[in-house]
Amino acid sequence: MKTKQWSKLAGVLFTTGTIGLTVSPVYADDIIGNNGLVEITDGQSYSEDNIYGWYKTDATNVTKGKVNISGGTIDCSSIYGGYSKNGISTNNEVNILGKTIANSSIYGGYSNSGNSENNEVNIFEGTFKLDPQLPYNNTICICGGYSNSGNSINNEVNISGGIIDDGTIDNKYLSIYGGYSNRGDSINNKVTISGGDISTNIYGGYSDNGNSTNNEVNISGGTIENSSIYGGYSNSENKNSGNSTDNVVSIYGGTFKNSSISGGYSKNGSSTNNIVNIYGGTFEIDQSLPIPNNRVHISGGYSASRNSANNNIVNIYGGEISSSICGGYSDMGNSTNNIINIYDGVISNSILGSFSDMGNSTNNIINIYGGVISNSIYGGFSNGGIKDGGNISKNLIRLSGNADVSKAELYGYGENASNHTGNTLVIDNWKNNSTQKVRNFDNITFKSIQWKNGGVVLNITDEDTDNKLKDTKINVDNFILSSNQNLNLNDSMTLIQSSANTGLKEKNIINKSILFTQGVATIGNLEMQLDDATNNLISKISSIERNPQTDIVLDSRVAGTAFVNQGADIATDSLNLLMNDNKYGVHTFGAVYGSQNKYDVNSDLKINGWNTIAGAGNIIRKDNADVAWGIFYENGTGNYRTNNSFNGDFFRSDGSLLYNGGGAAIRYKKDDGMYYEASLRAGTLNSSMSKAVKDGYGNFYGFDSDSNYWGAHLGIGKLLHKDEGEWDLYGKYFHTKLDGDKFDIAGDEFIFDDVTSDRLRLGVRYTTDTNNKWDMYYGLAWDYEFNGDSNMKAGQFEAAKESLQGSTGIIELGTILHSNDLPWQADINLKGYVGEKEGLLGMVNLTYLF
Repeated sequence: MKTKQWSKLAGVLFTTGTIGLTVSPVYADDIIGNNGLVEITDGQSYSEDNIYGWYKTDATNVTKGKVNISGGTIDCSSIYGGYSKNGISTNNEVNILGKTIANSSIYGGYSNSGNSENNEVNIFEGTFKLDPQLPYNNTICICGGYSNSGNSINNEVNISGGIIDDGTIDNKYLSIYGGYSNRGDSINNKVTISGGDISTNIYGGYSDNGNSTNNEVNISGGTIENSSIYGGYSNSENKNSGNSTDNVVSIYGGTFKNSSISGGYSKNGSSTNNIVNIYGGTFEIDQSLPIPNNRVHISGGYSASRNSANNNIVNIYGGEISSSICGGYSDMGNSTNNIINIYDGVISNSILGSFSDMGNSTNNIINIYGGVISNSIYGGFSNGGIKDGGNISKNLIRLSGNADVSKAELYGYGENASNHTGNTLVIDNWKNNSTQKVRNFDNITFKSIQWKNGGVVLNITDEDTDNKLKDTKINVDNFILSSNQNLNLNDSMTLIQSSANTGLKEKNIINKSILFTQGVATIGNLEMQLDDATNNLISKISSIERNPQTDIVLDSRVAGTAFVNQGADIATDSLNLLMNDNKYGVHTFGAVYGSQNKYDVNSDLKINGWNTIAGAGNIIRKDNADVAWGIFYENGTGNYRTNNSFNGDFFRSDGSLLYNGGGAAIRYKKDDGMYYEASLRAGTLNSSMSKAVKDGYGNFYGFDSDSNYWGAHLGIGKLLHKDEGEWDLYGKYFHTKLDGDKFDIAGDEFIFDDVTSDRLRLGVRYTTDTNNKWDMYYGLAWDYEFNGDSNMKAGQFEAAKESLQGSTGIIELGTILHSNDLPWQADINLKGYVGEKEGLLGMVNLTYLF
């Protein structure tokens, strides 16, 4: 093997950039794959040799080159899945299984002047070390895809175990890159690490002179030490160039020692829309190491210039974190619209919605939903590098859920800020109540609280609280009480408590009397007052009542009862037709009713519905009478739209009704025209509604209620033949029972009582020329509901009774087709209603004689 010294490498073999290697010429002992494949196994040794799956010096593209290393010794070499000097390098890969590789660069794909796309480096165990004493060690890297003059796109590095060691404390010589572009953009590259001991910097995508976009790093295990981890990194030296956008770092586990994490970093451009997700892991800082503390931090986005760090996000789902956390970090520019969401975890270092060393910090948000925090929390921070300390405005810290900040200090803005407006602390359904300090807030807003009579919402435990809230406005507008416990007049709760004087005055309270809501069923008013001794802020319930929006839930119950009642009418109409043709034997029958009715309840519900019945029966002759009976299945489907309102906001609600059941009916008609009838029916009713009610957060809620029903009717009538027609004088009594139900809406229990309906109908019908095939009939009836009362409890309140009681007038027009020559007959009917029930009903009823 030909031996090459490092001095010769520097002068002949390599033309060095920041990390780039341009190879020329190829030495005779360099390894070039056979058909794009190189396999290195035990017994092979390479020192200062280049290894290529593919190697092309012209404009030829290289693709699907592969280097597999499962043995041998490699030192001071460069390894390429595919190399193209002037073409594109795509879909090449290097796979390394459990070997030691020293002082060597590894590239899945490499292009000097074209793009490098879809290349991979896969490392399964092994040891990768750099001797920092060797010259030109800044050329060493592990890179999925490298392009000197083009773009680096969709390349990957996957590491599962092993040791990767830079050999220096600040990892300035050896780095891991999903994709690297020297003069182009780095786009959609990825590094995935699931184990190993790694002491080197990690970049999802890196660009020396372009943009870094949509790159990502995923780490689920291993130990990462003295490292910087970036989803995307732009290192452009040109002013206002090289942005880092839409990059992501996700940490699922592992140990991180003295290591910083940034979703995106830009040296001279903006860092925008980058994300860091931490689901677990341990983040440690060794204070004895000579590393600045501000280097070891977690930031959504970082800009090292006068450009901005905007719209970056840090999500903390778990882990033990001793690093500081910053939504967006800018050295000399503005840091705006960044967000930190903390759901769980133990955090012992400071948290900043944003940081600007020499610019403004505005519109940043810290949402703390859970976890344990024991350090300072700042909505926004400016270090005062510009005149008057920078503008810190409209930053927000929200406490919610199970967040434990009992050992934390809350600041709306840093102590040295002279320009500050609109920095707000929001208490929003927070289950804990204690924190050490609350300072430098322009506003404190109570949006939702866990109500407990005699309890405290925000308890400030630090004794040095005197007058610290004297310039803070208190806003309790549109208050929401989250507890499900019953409320009572004059119940009270302390909103802000401190053993020292808070400095609050009446002028600090924006609204002294406010409307509150609890769930969807309760509204009332709270009066704000200050304690004379400490100026603690106390709220007292001055009024309480049922929320009127719940009326619509009861209205739907009444409408459901009326809709089930309609099924009883169908059963009696089918008996009429069954006996009309005077043909003895077995019959089948069926009817379809389509209706549009309005019921006189609070919201004037208009129901469009279909009722059907299908059954079989028989007509027999017994003594001096005809007897008709039948059994049937019944079904009804209805839907309706109505409007509701909450706090002045009007919205549409959609409801549906469905019943299914069965029954039996019988009619006994004597030859003298007298007849008697009865029916019995039973089934289930489902009543549901979407967007029925609304809570104080603006969430809509529906409900789904199921009840059993049963009903019966008795009737008596007299048929009178006169001239060429027939008069039918009748009276019918209907009884229906709908069982009660209970269900939950947004934590409020709703209870329906049983509903009993008792109706009497008196009517007359005249049928013309009963001997013709087509008979016309006309009818008038009066229907009176004696009961139909529906009662409901919503939360702790009884709702006002709703009732169907009252009179309804009915007019009908119909025709019957029947003939001795046909086995079937049809009844087509139209009814109109006025009074308690208003609307139209159309019906087609058929019977068939076997």
